[in-house]
Formats: sequence, C-alpha cells, structure tokens
Amino acid sequence: MSLVAQARASALRLIHRLAPESPWVHAQLGRAYGAAGREVLAMRHFREALRLERDHVPSLVGLAHSLVRQGRSSEAVPLYSRAMQQRP
Repeated sequence: MSLVAQARASALRLIHRLAPESPWVHAQLGRAYGAAGREVLAMRHFREALRLERDHVPSLVGLAHSLVRQGRSSEAVPLYSRAMQQRP
C-alpha cells in the first residue's frame, strides 16, 4: 500500500470512529481497501454500508467491483442492476 493510500485509510478509520453509522464512510473505506487489494475488508465495509442504506449506489457498485475482481461476476450482476435502477 502506498504512503498516500495508507494516510487515506488512516484518516477514514478516524472518521469511521466519529460516524460509524455513515454509509458514505463505509463506502470510502471499502474503496480504499479495494484499491489496496484487501477485498475481504472492502466487501465487509460495502456490505455494512448496504445494511445501513439498502440502495446506497456507491456501495452497490463497489461491492460489485470487488466481486468481479474475485472472479464472481454472476454475483455482481444483480448489484449492478440495483445500482442502475437507482440512477438510470
């Protein structure tokens, strides 16, 4: 993980402590972990964001991307479809 990515992840973890119920924070943590190749953590945060807000588009797309990177495209398709229904 690059120094910039580490700093971003650290800042997001701090924000998460302040706003643990924010789908946006979880989505950003998911993106940061996904960019670092830490798909399990990325998916955990995307799923938590979706628990908090069922149709949170950035988390739907982020989780779908993580699934695709893991070769699980068939699981990603419904998530992409849900995202498109929210923002046609």
